[in-house]
Amino acid sequence: TSVVEINMKNFSRWLDGVYDANLLSGTTAVSTNIGGPDGYILYVSDRRGDRVKGETIGSTVYNMTNGLVDNEDIYGWNGILDPGEDVIDAGADGSGNPKQGTLQRDTAELPDPTPMPSGTPTTTFAGRTARAVAVAAYQTPYFRRAVRLVNGDTLTTSMSGTNKLSQTRGITVSTENMLYVWGNYNTTGVNNVPTGGASLAADYSGPQVPASLVSDALFPLSRTWFDASSAMFPDDLSKRIADLTLDATGNVATVPMGSETSVRTAVIAGNNMSALAGSPDAGNANGESRLSGGIHNFPRFSERWSSRWNFIGSLVPLYYSTQALGPYNADSTIYGAPVRNWAFDDSFKDPSRLPPGTPMFQYIEPTGFTQVMY
Repeated sequence: TSVVEINMKNFSRWLDGVYDANLLSGTTAVSTNIGGPDGYILYVSDRRGDRVKGETIGSTVYNMTNGLVDNEDIYGWNGILDPGEDVIDAGADGSGNPKQGTLQRDTAELPDPTPMPSGTPTTTFAGRTARAVAVAAYQTPYFRRAVRLVNGDTLTTSMSGTNKLSQTRGITVSTENMLYVWGNYNTTGVNNVPTGGASLAADYSGPQVPASLVSDALFPLSRTWFDASSAMFPDDLSKRIADLTLDATGNVATVPMGSETSVRTAVIAGNNMSALAGSPDAGNANGESRLSGGIHNFPRFSERWSSRWNFIGSLVPLYYSTQALGPYNADSTIYGAPVRNWAFDDSFKDPSRLPPGTPMFQYIEPTGFTQVMY
């Protein structure tokens, strides 16, 4: 996957004016020109490799990129629109979408999955390198883009002054692409492993800001994620251990207190459409594709988690993913589930502490009528 990487600490420093007098001196990019009294929304759209196609809106055809990975053939890769593969909706204007009910299969935009080169020993350096090269060749030319947030432990600098990030002025990162979060995010003050449940918020004692992540799909990565491991050892979970800690002899040890990965944010992201039939399937036992992984796999993990992934926030699966189309697969070579230490963030009950851009819905239910005579 080609990645746009954002250092969130540097981003917060920019908003807080740290670079105004040096790096940005004399430019129009100083913080005083990007005032956000209600907080900030950072939006990323990377459509490189997304081919121009005719899209019908109403009765008019427009040539455009649509931000969708146009290969829905995810169950069986058989060239047939199997139940559960059609992620195209009917169209927001109610006029229907001519692509609904038909299989989108543009292999120039995203090829069908193919096995890794066989017959090459992966225990040697040459073999592992060959596999890494194969992975790179598969990903690079096609429309498969992602955003990755790094160094996001602390999203604030001073928390005081006009338009600076604070406990009532937050940050939302939004992208139509896949979104990876590497390590801790918005968890200043986590000095001990959160104990879970209602006490989880008390462990996050630092100056967290209202934060949300909006994306096609969310992929959490532990603190010790290493990019090359996924390419060199795609089928060896022992080489992708989350929050890896070694003892004095070099063996994997228990993750110490305070070294687990923790995330505090609201999440709005896509989920995969479940397979609606047992065959073709995605290689799962007992037809597990029809579960789409469940809400416990709504964050998509990529490592062997023998430790906990601590999360406080809110999880909202609002739509179907149109870029992260890979179906749920319970194959143990893909990931090992973490201990899910999750809790709702009670601060979201305070309207002043909602992340910027939070969708608002209002519903009025009539419960009775009274006739008034004049």
